[in-house]
Amino acid sequence: MVFGHDRGAEHHSWKFDRNPAGPPVVVVAQDGARIVGQYALWPMRLAIGTDLILGAQSLDTMTHPDYRGQGMFTALARECMDLATQRGIEVLFGFPNEASYPAFVGRLDWDHTGDVRQYSRMLKPSLHPRTPAWAGALSDAAARWLPRGGRTDVPVSGNPAPAELSRLAAARHDRQTCAVDRSPEYLAWRLGSGSGQHYEWVVVGPPEDPHAVAVWGKDPFSTRARLVELEGRTADALASAVALTTQNALQQGRSELLAFAQRPDLRAVLRRAGFVPRGGLPLIVRKQTGRLMRGNVHRHSAWSVFGSDLDTY
Repeated sequence: MVFGHDRGAEHHSWKFDRNPAGPPVVVVAQDGARIVGQYALWPMRLAIGTDLILGAQSLDTMTHPDYRGQGMFTALARECMDLATQRGIEVLFGFPNEASYPAFVGRLDWDHTGDVRQYSRMLKPSLHPRTPAWAGALSDAAARWLPRGGRTDVPVSGNPAPAELSRLAAARHDRQTCAVDRSPEYLAWRLGSGSGQHYEWVVVGPPEDPHAVAVWGKDPFSTRARLVELEGRTADALASAVALTTQNALQQGRSELLAFAQRPDLRAVLRRAGFVPRGGLPLIVRKQTGRLMRGNVHRHSAWSVFGSDLDTY
């Protein structure tokens, strides 16, 4: 129960056994029969400029409380990174919390490129656990006045469209961009039912050639919703996809819609739809090879990051 809840066997099987980029790289520490620490890397295909490489995201790092402060995290991480190099993994990235950040940057030679901002759009604040009971009705009334950002009277489909979403993402990628490679195979897996996030699709325009695609999920342990994919040809099409997502999440009783984004092209779209910045997480990277790549992974502005790039979204 390290994460405060049991994510379930199906989630773990999806996350670690079915990943199209391959099995995880995991190192554990044992004291007798008891596992007391773990460091894991989640393989991902990365598009670094015009290079398609094998990368990995650092995640699910944990140390038993009785063994903290003894250097276990650093030792496990170093061994795991060595194994990753042997697997041909060339770039690592992650979004550490406050507890692990100093070790990553200070002792493990990771580079903090910058912070990825999280945005929040309130839907029905009375459902949020932090909203006092006396303020529920008033805050709900205020949220109803927030802008939707785009039209909702447009042709839509709820059918999953991994190939079309992949094409929209590829059209935006350029020779300097660093991003998770959104192949149809990857999207079908990443947005599959095994994640437990109950993802729903909003496809604006004809399903075979959409103008925009949004994917959103429902946090199974709270009333929050998460916008995890957003691609489109025009700002208006993107705005409609966000407006429809907002409408659907509100109708399904969600208190808040979150978006995790390092995408300059989406900032105006999100703000237009009533999203406000609410903190963020550091993006850290580590290059495992001396090979020259066409994209600079150490330049924060080169990274294109959105919701599903964070493993908890």
